[in-house]
Amino acid sequence: MKKILISSIFMGLIFVGCSKSPEEKLVDETEKLELEVRAHVRTLLKDGNSAEFRNQQKMCGEVNSKNSFGAYTGFTKYIVTQDKTYFEEEYRDELGRVAFTDLWNSNCNSKIVTSKQNEQIAVDASK
Repeated sequence: MKKILISSIFMGLIFVGCSKSPEEKLVDETEKLELEVRAHVRTLLKDGNSAEFRNQQKMCGEVNSKNSFGAYTGFTKYIVTQDKTYFEEEYRDELGRVAFTDLWNSNCNSKIVTSKQNEQIAVDASK
């Protein structure tokens, strides 16, 4: 009887340890979404297998991949929405202006720092 009780308590502790908190479940869902977004972005690239991702936050991030010549093009921002996927260098408004920044600011709650901002931070820090 004592063995059964101890074994029941032990099994109960194992199951309690396996349950996830709401925060852990949210992290799992976010990771799953980000993996799906990466897979989708890969399908739109010239060489999706070469894709390198960074600074991804849910539906927004940066990707670097090879072009037709086999050279990496440099990181470019992307936004995936329900309707369309936008790449920074491709999205222009009806007047031909690059409208990606407005789209980024309205859709991405991001702390991604651009290389120009990094340069400014370095200059400010040296003063």
